[in-house]
Amino acid sequence: MRIIPLALLLIVTAGAAQAESSLESLVDQETLLVARVQLGDKPRAAAERMLALSDVGDRTGGHALTSLLQPLEKLHAAGGERATVLFRAGEFLLGDGPVVLVELGEGRDPALSGTAVREALWPHASDISISVVGTNAVLLGPKEKIESYRDLRPVQRDDLLGPLRMADDGLLTVVVAPGKDNRRVLRELMPPLPSPFDTLTGDLLADDVTHAIGRVTSAPLGVEARIATRGQAAANAIHGAADALLVVASDWLASKLPEAADDARGAIDALRPEASEEGVVASISENDAAAAKFAGWLVKYYGANGDRYRRMNTMKQINLTFHNFYDVNGCFPTVDAVRSEGGEPLLSWRVAVLPYLGEEKLYQRFRLDEPWDSEHNLALLKETPPVFAEPGRPDLTAEGLTCIQVADGEGAPLRTDPTRPTLKTNAGGGLSVYFTEGPKFPTFTDGTAHTLLTVETAPEHAVPWTKPQDWEFDPADPIAKLRRPLREAFVSGYTDGSARATLLTIDPEEFKKVLTHQGEEHIDRKKW
Repeated sequence: MRIIPLALLLIVTAGAAQAESSLESLVDQETLLVARVQLGDKPRAAAERMLALSDVGDRTGGHALTSLLQPLEKLHAAGGERATVLFRAGEFLLGDGPVVLVELGEGRDPALSGTAVREALWPHASDISISVVGTNAVLLGPKEKIESYRDLRPVQRDDLLGPLRMADDGLLTVVVAPGKDNRRVLRELMPPLPSPFDTLTGDLLADDVTHAIGRVTSAPLGVEARIATRGQAAANAIHGAADALLVVASDWLASKLPEAADDARGAIDALRPEASEEGVVASISENDAAAAKFAGWLVKYYGANGDRYRRMNTMKQINLTFHNFYDVNGCFPTVDAVRSEGGEPLLSWRVAVLPYLGEEKLYQRFRLDEPWDSEHNLALLKETPPVFAEPGRPDLTAEGLTCIQVADGEGAPLRTDPTRPTLKTNAGGGLSVYFTEGPKFPTFTDGTAHTLLTVETAPEHAVPWTKPQDWEFDPADPIAKLRRPLREAFVSGYTDGSARATLLTIDPEEFKKVLTHQGEEHIDRKKW
């Protein structure tokens, strides 16, 4: 009866040794950082715990955390058990990307699983190469990087991989340890730091610090940071600098989250580091009341700002749709894009561009000679296309409301204007559709890069996506309908096809300049 448990132990031990040998074959003296994340159920459990700590079930924060989890869950579905990111020192200086080692589950064939793993991490990248490492892992990265790793001569790096092995139960573990050559660079070239960080000299970091490690734990949910030193003197110097850094961090968090300033300071106080001969340690977990409360604020803050990359991609997609509409119709759509033969506004530009969003079937179901709230068209309101949906607010989407809008105000290029001509075009099936003739490129005398087309408004200013109604800005405060709690910036799309994030602290007078296309204003980029 004892044979079976022993056999299982041997299998697990052999698998772990195999995984370590895969990683050991990829590190040399230039390797500066390794970061390992466990895949499987742990990341989602931790995210759900974070969301629970927000105590209000923050929907936007929940969506942002879910978006963050998706690549990890896809990676696990492709066969990955854990993933390790490797950074070499030169990659930080050059702004170059890392490579990723994905260790596969038992019975997975690396040669067959590699493509699925690549699709999980880089679904649209054609320049990402795959290399099989050992018998159960694949290495992914840009082709030239993968080739350089094939020629790499590994060296033993217990300073880097030893701490990683010791912290193997962490949900996320990051270890930083310079190799010999990089320690020499620190010693000889690191400039003096300003007070109160001037105790951190190049000599101290090169000779008296062995490594730094950060770890996220899942049970309980928490964060631990450790800087290992050779002796008490080095630990004391780092402890003093860490204390000063926490003061700066506390002030910064209070400025970013003024509503949470007291909770932020409470969490910082709980994180106070302790020094010993072995180094400096700081940790915090959900068991600390102040930390748990502040974690809830972080969820909300991340929900408001963390998915900015996705929102900018949405704007770029809509920009491309505008340009495709222009190519076919010779002009841009307007707020009241679909009209009656007599010029009465019927449907929004969001309906007019459906064929250019891959939504031809939905477009064909509209009666383009009826208003948005006719009995037939109103039944389609709740079929909001994903590009117009508000992530984290399914209640808005269920009602057919959208925050994706164009500027509709004095001087705005796509504004509602009854004097615009009406164009007749063929809708297919012997039917005609009447479009409002929108602006053409030559009329954008302010420049397409300086003319805003689309924005994301605050949820309370959402409009029915089929209705010819959009963002009517107040010239006295054009930012008013764009502000959201905790959000630092709003995303907008410009006529040249770009998408940008603009801080909500921008001077309103400066922002007004991009709302018109013929205002002849000078844009002061220093204010953006």
